[in-house]
Amino acid sequence: MNKKSLKKSEAENSIQIHADFVRELLVPLSTFVEKLEDLEEMFAELAQILSMRQIFLYRVSPEWVVDTVCGYGSSSQYGEKRAIKNMNLYISWKTNKTSSIPLPSFWDNIVVPVGMDNLFFAAGDSRHSRDIARIENSLFELVASVIANALRSMKLIEQANTDKLTGLLNRNALDKYIYEWKNPFDRNLSDPFAVCMMDIDHFKRFNDAFGHHVWDKVLQHVGKLAKEYFWSNNRVYRFGGEETTFIIHERPDNILSYVDGFRQLLADTPLKFEWIDYQQA
Repeated sequence: MNKKSLKKSEAENSIQIHADFVRELLVPLSTFVEKLEDLEEMFAELAQILSMRQIFLYRVSPEWVVDTVCGYGSSSQYGEKRAIKNMNLYISWKTNKTSSIPLPSFWDNIVVPVGMDNLFFAAGDSRHSRDIARIENSLFELVASVIANALRSMKLIEQANTDKLTGLLNRNALDKYIYEWKNPFDRNLSDPFAVCMMDIDHFKRFNDAFGHHVWDKVLQHVGKLAKEYFWSNNRVYRFGGEETTFIIHERPDNILSYVDGFRQLLADTPLKFEWIDYQQA
């Protein structure tokens, strides 16, 4: 066996060992994915093991609009603009099948449909031979299925911890945060600074007078304003009924003025229904 063949054989054995190792880890690893940042960490590990320069997850609309969901590598080299020109991404999008046609700009390029939410898993430039690339391609198809499972798990976590009516975090998420110091939507916030609770006046009288369908609109209105006012740096929970809990992480100069600012926002943003006689309430 000449040196070139020996080197190729050693590379194939090495990538096969890596692929087997990754296969063993992928499925249990997916159970720990609770947010997109966890997928990025998984992509980084895969890229290092398989010598891939870029690994990305794209969302492609039916109108061929490409958005990067998350990924590893330089977005300037393999971001939306380049993805739009990626023939394998286009073929996979059109056929809903794996595409790994060799392209001039990449030694190895593969795109695998994830099978949900118009998502496509793409990896490029491994600098390996096509024989080795075939091993990688079968592995990436497995990765795509793991991503799908992870995203389904994330959706279930989100559904279990989100109030369906208002879109705020729910009591279950609050209990997890208080008792387990864990939150499925943790955004690496600082330690809590204050906990506040709010309820809406005249709940029973208003609900009895106008019905649940109107009161639901009120709760949705309050939830929308609460997310706009607090959400970027804090957590907002629907505690139950008309009660809302705020866990404040940012440190305003005056916490009372900060929280009262939301009360004032509610007062300045009335929700009106043309068919309601407010004198009844």
